[in-house]
Amino acid sequence: MKKPVIAIVAALVVIVIVFLALPYVFSSPCEKIFEQTSLTLGTKLDPITAKGEVLIGRERLQNLSDRSEMMAMTLKTCCIAHHEGRLSNDEFLSCNQSFKDVETDLAKVVTSLDEAAKAKQEGKVDVVNKKIEDINEIVTAVETRSEQFQKEVAALENRPVPPKPGAAVLTHDTEFPEVVAELARFEDTGGMLTVEVTFRNIGQATVQIYVGGGGDNYLLDEETGKRWEYSQIDGQGHRISLKPGNTHIVWMKYKVDRPLPDHFTVAVNTLKRPFEGIVPNSD
Repeated sequence: MKKPVIAIVAALVVIVIVFLALPYVFSSPCEKIFEQTSLTLGTKLDPITAKGEVLIGRERLQNLSDRSEMMAMTLKTCCIAHHEGRLSNDEFLSCNQSFKDVETDLAKVVTSLDEAAKAKQEGKVDVVNKKIEDINEIVTAVETRSEQFQKEVAALENRPVPPKPGAAVLTHDTEFPEVVAELARFEDTGGMLTVEVTFRNIGQATVQIYVGGGGDNYLLDEETGKRWEYSQIDGQGHRISLKPGNTHIVWMKYKVDRPLPDHFTVAVNTLKRPFEGIVPNSD
């Protein structure tokens, strides 16, 4: 009788352990970054909290702790945006550098606190006052940097997720009733940027559409406003009878200056509005 009871208890213990471990096993890389950065900053803050209340003040210590936690959360946001394709590699490295700068500043505060304590024991009032001044300057720099970092990353939330290769994820209405246009491809093929747009008849009747060349087809650098006309296009303008459920693909190639802009507007004639905030995929 005892063995079945022991087996049941053991099974329940295993279930509980597995349940508690699941968040750690399946936590995302960005969540792990948040946990690691929070731990790192906490380790830096502990000696500051223990030694700095008299020199810094309790209120400012709490503010410093809050700012550090915000830095960890902001770095997690950067990580998520990078995984979604909203952030370039260089921008993500910049996020990491901002965090490292704060980490370095906190280490400087600890060093200055130790030096101030030693100077106080030795009766060196001028040195103590200078160290307090240095500490306040560093803490102010941390506060300013964290605020700026948060503002920069907050702007990422408005960036659209770029389309994946071969996937028609962006759809706009066209000038033709019951016909929509899908951005099926926007790819950097090495020397050119290739745009492919799929016109799709979602209605119940055949529609006569016109696609092709014209000044309404262009790429636009969303930061500088620079504009590029196509170098090649699939036909210079032709009419197509598009039956219900059928599609027609139009491609265009653009010669764009390097380095490439971070985000493009892709304008295609007959569309009611352009595709905006688009990032090209690499071949």
